[in-house]
Amino acid sequence: MKPEVQDSMRALELILTRESADDDKRIDELKERLLRGYSAKDLAEQLPYLGLSHPMVFLSRGADELFDQGSEQIVIQLGTGYVGKTCPRHEMRRHYAIAPSMSYETRLPESIENMRGMGLSVPEAYFVGVEKTEDGIKTFDGGLSFMITPDQTERGKYQLLDIFDPRVKGLTNSDEVIGSYFMEFKRLKAIYDGEDPEYTLEVHNHHTREGPELAIMKMYMVRWDTDKNTGELTMLDPVNVLVMKRAQQQQIPN
Repeated sequence: MKPEVQDSMRALELILTRESADDDKRIDELKERLLRGYSAKDLAEQLPYLGLSHPMVFLSRGADELFDQGSEQIVIQLGTGYVGKTCPRHEMRRHYAIAPSMSYETRLPESIENMRGMGLSVPEAYFVGVEKTEDGIKTFDGGLSFMITPDQTERGKYQLLDIFDPRVKGLTNSDEVIGSYFMEFKRLKAIYDGEDPEYTLEVHNHHTREGPELAIMKMYMVRWDTDKNTGELTMLDPVNVLVMKRAQQQQIPN
């Protein structure tokens, strides 16, 4: 593991440990809100479903490190050139409640490696778990609580644009950027349509009845260098789809 990623894990520990000072009070508040209306008989059955049978980690919605708040994920600036992403289990008025046991789908790391192997614009991604200890919050490699990935803005050097932002057409290399996007889009759409002999694609976030178009579109952003007015396509949210290798079919003996 790169030293920068290890530094990012330590930075995440410090932020979450600081934010966990009043966790007991917050979990009681969350339980009261979520379980309101449940009978005592149903309470034990609802706790695992709501993620309340395991310790929660809380992050203030006003935390200085909170970098972005999307519809599916929140992004924490770690000050190391990397950011931490996670999918909160619950949203409260003043806090996000994060389930340390699992925030991401178990197949996601394999899916990202598959897309990287296909040559798609997938950035680095490291999955880590978090756990509560007597000494505060600790991280460990290989969990599914947070995804640590490079800060695509490089601390403000680049702006991030939606692929269909009108400013993308004004880039000096707009044809290259847009062409790269549609090439990757068509590849993923073909996999979804069953036209690829090696891979399958399942929509994980941004489901619509029309198909995978919205999910794929929202995976991509353009890194805009405002000084040079050039752009670079990047897959900012590979979590929206799961690209898996087809199971090898059993050979049937003659």
